[in-house]
Amino acid sequence: MCIAIVQPANQRLTEAEAKASWDSNSHGAGVAYIDSGKIKLEKVLDNFQQFWQMYNRICDEFGSKKMLVHFRIKTHGAQTLDNTHPFLIDDRHALIHNGIITAITSKTSNERSDTRAFVEEVLMKLPEGWFDNAAIPDLLASYIGTGSKVAILRADETVLYLNGSLGGAHIGRDGFWFSNNSYKPVVRTNYYDYGDRNYGNLFSFGTVKGTVNGKNYEFNKSTRGITVKYDGFLLTTYLKLPSQIMDFADKNMDVLFDLDIKLDGELSEIITNYEDWKTCLV
Repeated sequence: MCIAIVQPANQRLTEAEAKASWDSNSHGAGVAYIDSGKIKLEKVLDNFQQFWQMYNRICDEFGSKKMLVHFRIKTHGAQTLDNTHPFLIDDRHALIHNGIITAITSKTSNERSDTRAFVEEVLMKLPEGWFDNAAIPDLLASYIGTGSKVAILRADETVLYLNGSLGGAHIGRDGFWFSNNSYKPVVRTNYYDYGDRNYGNLFSFGTVKGTVNGKNYEFNKSTRGITVKYDGFLLTTYLKLPSQIMDFADKNMDVLFDLDIKLDGELSEIITNYEDWKTCLV
């Protein structure tokens, strides 16, 4: 799912916020910062302490200007530094993304993620001056879809947001922009009711509840994965769900951190055959 963060000038993440972001999105992290009128990138693949030292060094030297911070969970493309955000569009623009850009997945591979493909196949090919063209953001937002959120930083500290207020994206403390709530430290519980089964010592990220077709549903994300309960039945974990439900969860991972978001409309279109759900019962 990833988390994309726009950091205001003269602010920085707490170690708890950075660690929570890493723990939820541990396939690489990076920073984009402004240095002498150009944007520079630094990235770390698999070591939080290395990232934390890098991040603080960059904040000490360049934190008087806005920065981009990103923590990745891989979906398309291998866990590599080349697929780790942020991405340079050119030496004055950098991008971070949260979500899956389904319109570009046909151009992905193990070597190239959907975000990297979006940068290389779309943004790098836009005409000069596109950033200031009022029509372009709407077109790009439509292209990436409502399941994606993007922030693009220009070297003059202007930030362009695509779907910047959707799916749990919000302005948090001290003017930070967060694409979801996974920067918040998780709550450790000694006992957790997990449908028909009870487990101890779980980290619970959040639960989303609603009603579809007159029946109650519940999404839960914890350290044991994602489960779905529908009409009183506990379904298997996320990776064992039917492809339609997997696609839906991919596109709506962030709602698991935003308990007030209701999913009724799209989910009701997916749940058209109750027998499909029965095959997933544990």
